[in-house]
Amino acid sequence: MDISEYCDKELIIDGLKTYIISPRYYEDFLGDVELFQKLGIHECFYDLIRHMMGNTFAIREIKIGFAFVLHENRWICRWEPVNVYEDTYHVSIHSLWMCIDCGHKHEGIIMMPMAEEDPCFLEKKMRNNNSVPRICKKIKCEKCGRELNNHLYYIPK
Repeated sequence: MDISEYCDKELIIDGLKTYIISPRYYEDFLGDVELFQKLGIHECFYDLIRHMMGNTFAIREIKIGFAFVLHENRWICRWEPVNVYEDTYHVSIHSLWMCIDCGHKHEGIIMMPMAEEDPCFLEKKMRNNNSVPRICKKIKCEKCGRELNNHLYYIPK
């Protein structure tokens, strides 16, 4: 099969072709070893992909999906798994975030724009100032009161 056959949508987000995988095809998609080989995705990434797909179920109420991004200018690792927020933003999900000033660990389910995490997405952000979802804000550290270095959103449990 082709990746398109597993998709709900194929979009261009921040200049990157983004294939949003339909939740009804997650298990079939994970089992398509031939497709992963064709895309050059090594089996060591399967657990990461399964985890990212799990994020979509745990926090579905705020419209987090799972997708693959095609980096057309790369010759290795062209396909990257990402989460997407409202089919508009590439995001990453974390279980904690640390203040670089005082070391305090902020725990919870935390969403952050990929443009602030991965240089490949940052390059695209330079061309598109809308890479940060409005829901993500600069917040202050609970311990020292300084502003954290990224736009974050605490996802309610």
